[in-house]
Amino acid sequence: MKKALSLFLAIIVLVTCFSSCSQIAKVKVNGTKIDNEVYYYFEDLCKEDKAQIEKEISRYVAINSEFSAHALSLSPVQKSELSKRVNDLWHIYSVHYSNIGVSKQAIYKIETSKFYEDALLDYYYGPEGQSPVSEDAIKKYFKENYIAINFATDYLFNINETGAMVSMPDSEKASIINNFTRSVDLVNTGSLIETTTDREIHNTIINSSNDGSFPSGFYKEVEKLEVNGATTVIIGDYIFLVQRIDVFDETYNYYGTHRTECLRAMKGNDFNVLVDQWSQNYKVN
Repeated sequence: MKKALSLFLAIIVLVTCFSSCSQIAKVKVNGTKIDNEVYYYFEDLCKEDKAQIEKEISRYVAINSEFSAHALSLSPVQKSELSKRVNDLWHIYSVHYSNIGVSKQAIYKIETSKFYEDALLDYYYGPEGQSPVSEDAIKKYFKENYIAINFATDYLFNINETGAMVSMPDSEKASIINNFTRSVDLVNTGSLIETTTDREIHNTIINSSNDGSFPSGFYKEVEKLEVNGATTVIIGDYIFLVQRIDVFDETYNYYGTHRTECLRAMKGNDFNVLVDQWSQNYKVN
């Protein structure tokens, strides 16, 4: 009975979310038309690899169908985040999407499905899930794999009149390094970081598995710091003034922003096995 209900709901989802009324459908899933713009999106994403396109479409349909079958819903906050994400993507990539025949409405469908996927991940593996991971365990993972920082940066090279990088005189380098070192000393004796330098202070969070926004080795250097401690990090021609801050500082809500990312890192493989099982029920033809 439960399986029959799930299939019935899946058909409703397919009809309402994916069907195209005015065009001949490029593909169908279990005989139901898929919106051509959704197909174009995955065709572009998968570089026209037919097998991969079909796999992605099956996964997309399975996620939407499972979300509906479990009567899940997005919170007002999630809906707001979804709208912002779609607007941001459309602002950056609208020309490309338009060129491949994908509208903003189609991007909204695609991104909505990604939010559904996060909701299903939490449904199965969140603290109240069927195979629960405790909130304490998620927080422990977050604390062990993420570092929050305040930082300022500068270059240890100059740019000439043609825009090319050129060596900086040693005396100029020494002056910059001394200024950064002075700031570190002030922060470590209780001064607010923003009062120790004229450079702009940024705040962010970095992940042990991907610190691509910073030079290689940056995370390991910052990891040595105690919370509120500061140091100077010099890697290649870049210098950083860095202060480590509490990852749970409510000012930034880093945990709330990265909680699902942590749960996915912990249970993502198990979840993907589930999704692959669901996807087998949806054949592209």
